[in-house]
Amino acid sequence: MLDRPTTREGWLARAAALKIEGRAFIDGAYVDALDGKTFAKISPIDGRVFAHVADCGAADVDRAVKAARAAFDSGVWREADPLHKKKVLLRFAELIRENVDEIALLETLDIGKVIANSTSVDVPLCANCIQYYAELADKLCDEVAPVGAHDVAMVRKEPLGVVGAIVPWNYPLIIAAWKLGPALVAGNSVILKPAEQSPLGSLVLGRLAKEAGLPNGVLNIVPGFGDKAGKPMALHPDVDMIAFTGSTEVGKLMMVYAGQSNMKRVALECGGKSPHVVMPDADLDAAAEAIAWGIYYNQGETCHAGSRVLAHASIREALIAKIAEAQTAQIPLGHPFDAGAQLGAMVEERQMGGAELHRTRGRGGRARRPRREARPRRDRRLLYRADHSRRRDQRHAYRPGGDIRPRRRRHSVRDGGGGGAARQRHDLRPRGGGVDARHARGASPVPRDSRRHRLGQHVRPFLQGNRLKIRVTNGRRAESVVIL
Repeated sequence: MLDRPTTREGWLARAAALKIEGRAFIDGAYVDALDGKTFAKISPIDGRVFAHVADCGAADVDRAVKAARAAFDSGVWREADPLHKKKVLLRFAELIRENVDEIALLETLDIGKVIANSTSVDVPLCANCIQYYAELADKLCDEVAPVGAHDVAMVRKEPLGVVGAIVPWNYPLIIAAWKLGPALVAGNSVILKPAEQSPLGSLVLGRLAKEAGLPNGVLNIVPGFGDKAGKPMALHPDVDMIAFTGSTEVGKLMMVYAGQSNMKRVALECGGKSPHVVMPDADLDAAAEAIAWGIYYNQGETCHAGSRVLAHASIREALIAKIAEAQTAQIPLGHPFDAGAQLGAMVEERQMGGAELHRTRGRGGRARRPRREARPRRDRRLLYRADHSRRRDQRHAYRPGGDIRPRRRRHSVRDGGGGGAARQRHDLRPRGGGVDARHARGASPVPRDSRRHRLGQHVRPFLQGNRLKIRVTNGRRAESVVIL
């Protein structure tokens, strides 16, 4: 294995020498799309076309489904000995680690993620996830139900069949592993559809899986766009399950497509809008550091990025200053291949335009898109006094920068006089001119029933079928609270 580059120039030289595979991986081989179409892969780092990728459509999906179904029906993997499955998947994980630099380089070129995170977080966690499920292979067992002396009842665990996995672009390798690991160890065949923004690292997984000993047809990788490849997969009558991570809007469509086809099982992981709640007795240094990393890590392109801050009015200004200090000191801007960079390029120009649109709406002004010649690089602004009734404050934007507002309404966290029944119903409202005694005792300041306490007026659209994570800083510790 080559020594890992330590400079921008070294990584760029490695990228120039890299032989990039952009064809689909179907039935154990790399193949062109049946119609021969490709799409240009543009790096968000410099706007350069650095690869061409198979633009797969319904015919290619059908070919992948047939290969997956044939492999499943043959039993070559479904009926394999558990120890053999474990050996193959462990080898798969090890090969991912051995090729960490190649895969990380492709991920950074694909989506602009800083190379330090690609090499130390994304690729290793992908391998760790595959290894975790590999270790389960010889520990999965059936059950015998406790019935009467003259009866026998067994609970059998059977693989579903063909599983379609559709993954997003922000953590393409990690989320792909979340779906591949459990599906493969159970004996299923899988068709992976990576996002069109981030197909290249996933395509390498096909080669490594085959090298590890996974039979042909058990893992197929079909790059392409959602309407041309993802939709036909979700509608295909021979796909038994769709596992989807992405937007709430497309997640709803997955359920519709399942109903329109064979009522296949659907597993969804969709978007949310995660707030930080900072109380006046919080350790502001710890809170600011957590908030800064929560919204700026990975360019803010994270499903649960804490892009709203509900701060007590008395600490607002100090908290804003500390967040800015933490970001400047710990999350520096830079070229994605620079060793010290923590904030790289945004994934594409459309995403950069969306960030500008959300920021302008947050200010209450007219929305303007950035100039086309502007590269999708970096934006790290904070909006003060953002209006949480606006669309931008109820939808996740996948961009750096957060919204900070002192709460002054019924669900606010501010000092103020006197009681009243409405005020005393709300856990985030201090009573009698001071902080609620429950806060002083260290209880969580987040209400258990978010709808009853009016927090739900901002998060309700994301509570149906999803878990909304809220980062709460209380006293001198930070904890994640989940509202169900």
